[in-house]
Amino acid sequence: MVLTVKQIAALDWVVQLGGFANAAERLNTTQSANTKRIQELETSSISQPARTPG
Repeated sequence: MVLTVKQIAALDWVVQLGGFANAAERLNTTQSANTKRIQELETSSISQPARTPG
């Protein structure tokens, strides 16, 4: 999966502002849209732990 600027911005603002409502206001989106973007990040392949040869 390719990361999008919108996904990264949502995560960044949620962390900086301490919540989805504040981030939604800052990004002129809805809380639901930001939640979806972060869920997409959580399910992306980059969020999976690296596998080490065993």
